Amino acid sequence: MSAEMRAVSAAGSVCDRALALAASGFAVFPLAPRDKVPLAGSNGVTDATCDPATIAAMFEGHPEANIALACGDVSGGVFALDVDPRNGGVGSLAKLTAKYGALPQTVTARTGGHPDGRHFLYGKPPGTRLRSKLGRHYRGIDVLGDGRHIVAAGSVHPDTARQYEWLHAPGDYRIADAPAWLLELLTVLPSPSPVADAVSLIKPVSGTELDSAKERARTYLETAPRAIQGRNGSGTLLKVAIYLTCSLKLPEDVSAELLRADYNHRCDPPWSPEDIMHKVKCAARGTIAEAGGQRRRERAACGAPRCAPGRRPRSDDEQHGTGCCGGPTRSPEDVAHERASLLIYARGPRPRWRSKEGARGRRRCRLVRS
Repeated sequence: MSAEMRAVSAAGSVCDRALALAASGFAVFPLAPRDKVPLAGSNGVTDATCDPATIAAMFEGHPEANIALACGDVSGGVFALDVDPRNGGVGSLAKLTAKYGALPQTVTARTGGHPDGRHFLYGKPPGTRLRSKLGRHYRGIDVLGDGRHIVAAGSVHPDTARQYEWLHAPGDYRIADAPAWLLELLTVLPSPSPVADAVSLIKPVSGTELDSAKERARTYLETAPRAIQGRNGSGTLLKVAIYLTCSLKLPEDVSAELLRADYNHRCDPPWSPEDIMHKVKCAARGTIAEAGGQRRRERAACGAPRCAPGRRPRSDDEQHGTGCCGGPTRSPEDVAHERASLLIYARGPRPRWRSKEGARGRRRCRLVRS
């Protein structure tokens, strides 16, 4: 098969070379003659396919077209390391392998732009998103994944008129899986949503800790502020729910049950079970996220007052009984009430500005919040 691949790449027609690549599992599509861009009127990488009939139709009437090999899941999860010596790629590759170890042998092609240019093809897990660069320390190495393509062997470079050619043909070598260190460098991690990030900070208690937390909750609910209509009753109920779910780390269903059994009779008027569950869910899932900002989430998680500008959290806070700024640790009730305030008053009045005429002309002076 390898000898056949070399013979087809050297002497076969453009369509034959494209079909041979498709038979090896690569999705292909045509490029303009002696160019790296798709044929006029085509859709580029979205047209990439392994279907022989479709390939024959795409290349019909274009005997001098170049061939593009589509990267990504469409070709079975293949991505390419494109080493460009003109931009320092050879030196970057040597530095990369010296730090992390040699790359495994895999299907490799020599590019037409430079004798030392290379396309190394590796496999990645399905659905993995990759960065397009290794970083500023490894210039001259591009990463071609989903939505990208390489110019296949047998095609002609637009500037040098040299052909791309296989050094390790698909029939001689299998496409090696990318090493773990390379995937770690390249993988783009999904960004967690703010709500998911906030929920991850609070893990409900269980077992004996749950029983102890329930007893503490009942003691707190006996003297907790009453939720009275017309006196910010909704905010008061939210503060109480925040204490149960965030400070005592009770599960949502347990918090709702305790509010119905041990607190609701003190409210004026009593809340419906649906409203109580709604408040509990808001407290458990929205309090920290709605407050906004990673610093506020950290404050809410540790229960400490805000750091002064330029101050860094201390590592021995808990040993000395202080907050992250060195201030005194506050009671759980105060922590819960501040968390609720962050949610309720996150959008305060906008600061007022006034103009003042100074020695150097007109300038604006910011006033405190009204």
